[in-house]
Amino acid sequence: MRTKTQQELIDIIRFEICGTPLPDGFSVSEEESLIALAKKHDLSHLVYDALDKNGIRCVSSSAMQQYYASIWRAEQMTHELRTIAELFEKKEIDFIPLKGSVMRLFYPAPWMRTSADIDILFREDDFDNACEALNTEFGYVGDVHDKASHHLSFRVPANNVHVEVHRTLFTDFQTDQRVMEQLHLIWEQARPSTGHNHLMQMSDMCFYFYHIAHMAKHLNLEGGCPIRSLIDLWILDTMPERDEAGRNRILEKAGLLTFAQAMSSTAKAWFDGHEVPSEELEQFILTAHMYSDLKNQVSLGLDRNGLGKYILRRIFQPYDVIKYTFPILQKHKWLTPFFQMIRWTKIFKKEYRDRLRFRTRTLIQANQNEMDQIGRIRQLLGIDDAKGT
Repeated sequence: MRTKTQQELIDIIRFEICGTPLPDGFSVSEEESLIALAKKHDLSHLVYDALDKNGIRCVSSSAMQQYYASIWRAEQMTHELRTIAELFEKKEIDFIPLKGSVMRLFYPAPWMRTSADIDILFREDDFDNACEALNTEFGYVGDVHDKASHHLSFRVPANNVHVEVHRTLFTDFQTDQRVMEQLHLIWEQARPSTGHNHLMQMSDMCFYFYHIAHMAKHLNLEGGCPIRSLIDLWILDTMPERDEAGRNRILEKAGLLTFAQAMSSTAKAWFDGHEVPSEELEQFILTAHMYSDLKNQVSLGLDRNGLGKYILRRIFQPYDVIKYTFPILQKHKWLTPFFQMIRWTKIFKKEYRDRLRFRTRTLIQANQNEMDQIGRIRQLLGIDDAKGT
């Protein structure tokens, strides 16, 4: 059952995104708890705006700061994406904006949809040239010589905006093979955006598929699913011109139709007032930390692998995973034992020791009721056979 604070946050999101008035007599029971929950999901800017519009005083200075920061950041990201588009129109290199750069255009106001960076996708053959151009012509700071990673992160010195450049959307260890088999459709169905020749946009079917696959990856591998992803999903589900048949067709082929239906039902429960399909799934999402929640990671790993296999995979990271941590292994697999030992030296870093202690404590405290609950959630979402460590 939702707590009062959780219900207040959902009411606020419905007001901000759906245009639904706050319930009669709405008041905040504990502002500190509300802001803390909103902050976990990067939504405190919406809380501040909703309370301000309804004449309810918000004393949280951090929420006010996030409100103004979200407006400034949206402007900076929009400007930077426009600049990137001009560069690659000139270079005649196709690229596709991803995630928040696209989704914010469908929100009531662009600043409402926050994101940590600008994500863009290039074809494999254009990836190196595109990264080199961002580095040499715009002065973006990043490791342009990392040829093995599936994406590179750049920082724009002028405004500290981060740009993540992808050569592919997923690596093979992150998702199911059925998902990987559908990725060719992204470029096959991409078309130039209005007024551009090389700024491409995904088809409705592919954009929806990628959004669902990205949600499933983070939930299954990292134990988190931000409320923001459910807001995005509700917006996509209510678009007047949507390819419902195409969406379902590609999701079924990718093994994600059950996951999509459960998540869509949860979004409808929150924002349309429908009955929630699973209180366990709802609490799993609401109580986690955005994309990554360490306790959920451990619980999912235990449910997926069992105790013995889970511990073994934590000590000896599978090759399909470690080859992305140390890209040299993609050419020299025989060096894997050596780099396993290099991984173990992380124990000398405080941050790693803290995470290890938390994992160990979670393993010790894990009980059958919690494991059964995780099992039911994974079964509901249809991810019982999905990959993960």
